[in-house]
Amino acid sequence: MVKAGNWRSARSILVACIVVWAPQVRADDLAQRVLIVYNEQNPDSKPLADYYAQKRGVPTNQVCAIHVRYDETITRREFNEEVLDPIERFMLHNRLLVQQPSTIDDPLLGSVPSLQTVDCRISYIVLMYGVPLRIDTDKSIIERAENLSMRKELKRDEASVESELALLPTANHPLLGPLPNPFFGSQASRFEAPMNRQMLLVGRLDGPDPATVRRMIDDALATEYYGLNGRAYFDAQGTTDKGYVMGDDWIKASNRMFREAGFECVLDEQPEVFNQDFPMTDAAIYAGWYEPRVTGPFVRKDFKFRAGAIAYHIHSSSGASIRTSVGHWVGPLLAKGAAASMGNVYEPYLTFTPHIDRFSSACSREVFLLKRPTAVNLR
Repeated sequence: MVKAGNWRSARSILVACIVVWAPQVRADDLAQRVLIVYNEQNPDSKPLADYYAQKRGVPTNQVCAIHVRYDETITRREFNEEVLDPIERFMLHNRLLVQQPSTIDDPLLGSVPSLQTVDCRISYIVLMYGVPLRIDTDKSIIERAENLSMRKELKRDEASVESELALLPTANHPLLGPLPNPFFGSQASRFEAPMNRQMLLVGRLDGPDPATVRRMIDDALATEYYGLNGRAYFDAQGTTDKGYVMGDDWIKASNRMFREAGFECVLDEQPEVFNQDFPMTDAAIYAGWYEPRVTGPFVRKDFKFRAGAIAYHIHSSSGASIRTSVGHWVGPLLAKGAAASMGNVYEPYLTFTPHIDRFSSACSREVFLLKRPTAVNLR
């Protein structure tokens, strides 16, 4: 993990999770604002998309097919031509997106023709198993930016598919370097117009195998009805290093929030991560750091998360691959029963990773409501 200043980035973050409806909002209302994307190149992608659409009541004209190489990493050209463009055409054709001509100031190209989003019926995109995760670096973009006034270490264009699709309503955005997230720290309870004219919330239903993805869908539905119960485990480092202490602060704040939400919490502040023999039972929430690949209780054959569990480990490459049950973190956590996780597809600065304290603040409020099943309105 590299130290960094206080930037807010919309790039290089993979969110590998199911979209869980907020209990206080009608599920059918939210279903009207979801776009599901599957990959025709993978035989399991469409069946999972159809299953999720049926379970969540998403209209059939909001299920979009793309045709892209079945791999976790693709080129920028493949992303533009086989992922971004087909999704945008689908949304325009189905009147889910309305745009008009405009111009933007590009740091490399100057004033260039663009499009301005004037209406967007979609707030959330769900990428299904089979859709690529990562966009590889494009050396031609880096070369064109040689004289650009930007810190050298920020002259990067690799990204997650999620972060680039999140910017779909903002046509021709700069490809180089981090971009500020205009909604960082927002207290809005719902993501809707006019927010979705600037960016979308993008997640995915993906994991080590199709069976895990189907189980995630079912577990989320069951958890919304019966509630999320179990213990919360937080693994800090006890560090005093100025460049890394914010990670510990996030985890300790998360521990406090979930305790206040009524969970029995375990907080470890030793430099080492939870060891393999640690008695982690009834785990419904986990947040920790900082190991390159899954370790601790999660490698035991007998370990399993509670249904609907949320699990996250801070590491520079925690989501570099998720179609694995043994590498990195996201895939193995899902394979062990978690319903939601998130991670990084490329090396970020620490402050560019998901701020787990902010995530926990919103998540603990929703989980508290999920302890009262009558608050959930299912189809």
